[in-house]
This record gives sequence, C-alpha cells and structure tokens, in this order.
Amino acid sequence: MRKPLRTSASNDCPGAPDRNPPFLKPLWRLGFWSGLAWLTVALFAGCGERVPEETVVARIDGETLTVEDFERWAEWTGRRVNAESREAHVKAFVTFSLQVRNAKEEGLDEDPEMRFRFKRMLARAMEEREESGRVEEMESPGEKELEAMYEKHRDEFRIPERVRVAVIFIDVPEAAERGERRPHREKLEAVREKVSGFESGRDPGHFGEFAVRYSHHHPSRYAGGDLGWWFSDDESGEWDDDIREAAFGLEERGEVSEVLDARDGLYLLRLIEREEARYRPFESVRPQLLRKSRMAREDEREKERRKQLREGLDISVYPERLLLE
Repeated sequence: MRKPLRTSASNDCPGAPDRNPPFLKPLWRLGFWSGLAWLTVALFAGCGERVPEETVVARIDGETLTVEDFERWAEWTGRRVNAESREAHVKAFVTFSLQVRNAKEEGLDEDPEMRFRFKRMLARAMEEREESGRVEEMESPGEKELEAMYEKHRDEFRIPERVRVAVIFIDVPEAAERGERRPHREKLEAVREKVSGFESGRDPGHFGEFAVRYSHHHPSRYAGGDLGWWFSDDESGEWDDDIREAAFGLEERGEVSEVLDARDGLYLLRLIEREEARYRPFESVRPQLLRKSRMAREDEREKERRKQLREGLDISVYPERLLLE
C-alpha cells in the first residue's frame, strides 16, 4: 500500500491554511475532480515554511514546491515520469505553479466566479467519494427478488403478436372513373383463385411470381411481395387499418385474403408466417432486471443522501426572489 505523501504546508506555518484538511485527505485518490480540488487548495494556500530538503523539487522566490505537490500534479495531468523526462516535467510543473502564483497576485482566488468553481470542484469530489463507497457497498439482488420483479414488470417483456405477409397491390385511386377498377379486380380474383390452393411450404414462389408480374408496390414487388413482419401494436399509420385488420385476420400459412378495396387501390394479401404474442423468458431478461434493480436501489440511496445532507439544518429557500426570463 502506498504511504501517504508529505505535504508542503503544515501547522508549523503561521497563518497558513492546512493544505490537506481532513475531509480532503482521501479525495485525491478517487478521480479527476478530487485531485483537482486538492491541487487547487494546495497551490492557492502556498507558504514559505521549512520542509525537509529531500522533499523539495523546486523553489520560486523562497516558496517550496515539494515532491508531493509534483506527484499529485503529475497524476492529475496524466504524466508518466522517467529518468529522461523528469526534468522537462518539473519545468512544466514550475510553469503551472507560476500561473497559479500570477492568478493569486491578480486576486483571482478572491474572485466570486473562481470561488464558485472551487465550490463546484469540492461538491464533485465529495460525490466521487460517495459514489466509490456506494459501488463497494452495492449488493446484487437475490434470485427471488429478481423473479418477483419479473412478474411485476412482465408486460414490459411482452412480444406482441406479429404476422409476415406478402402483397399484390394495384394502384387504382378511389377517385378513378367508375368501372376502371373492374378489370383490375377481375385480374386479382383470378390470381387469388390460382394461388389459394397452394400452401407456402409446397410452392413458396407461386404468389411471388404474380407479385413480380402485377404488383405496383415497388419495395416488395421483386421480393415476391414480401412485406416483412407487421406487429399488432404498430401505430405508425403506414398501412390503412382495413389492410392491417385483414392481414391479422389470416390464420393459416399460405392463406390468401379476399381482394381488398382501399383508397389508393386494390390489395391481395397472403400469410407467410404468424407468431402469437408471447413473453420473453426470465433468463433472457435477467441482465435487464439486474440493471433495473440497481437503478432502483441507487434512487433510494440518493433520496437518503439528500435527506441526510439536510438533517439537523435550518434551511430556508426564497425562489420568488429570482428574476424570471
């Protein structure tokens, strides 16, 4: 286990704030925001106190920059230091420290915007620490809990009824002159009579041949009229309700509908395949249930965390004082 690094500020420096106050000491190990929060505290709280010489990596007008300062800066910036690169990295760290020094001289450490940013870093660092603890404490739910959740949310895992149909469509608008549909209807009636006796397993291409020859539905025409799967809960409105109702009314594979009149023309449908509604089995949705359980637990923890933050405090809010856009 890595030993805690020595800080370049201590209680021996009169008037200097502790660079590593108790609530920040573990934070630098927890992530970007935690490391940034520590680094900000350390560099803005500079002091020229004496520190062991072997821990000094640089000096700026008597202000010491320690190995600890450098290591945390290097870790925060993702630098990898070796014998060849260490001098260049130390110089880069000095440049960074000079920028911080200039910022202090310009009074940026007292600027309200900078103070708010620092508060934001502290809040984020605290969140990182709490999140780290929550991950370690998180327990996986038991099988009984998952099974109960499956039953409770079973409808979410329902696969609706669906049919796969083929179509022969002839484009004859409803507003066409009287009698214009008759020859096309007679053509589809003849097709229906020829294909009705063929089951899909015995002669799968028969209906498709007529689709290639007669259908005006170009996306499916050269696929034998195959429209793919239609789901019973589809509300896209791509197809007229009467056409969909006729498709879902077909029960046996190979069954052919009556010739259907619609606003845009005439339809003949053939059932290729049908699947009744069913539920996805428990094992197939187990990972999804695990995520749902963890999210529910996390929500409860977050509610409890917010409650604890406010516990014992007298908090008043005045939203009416905010200016509305």
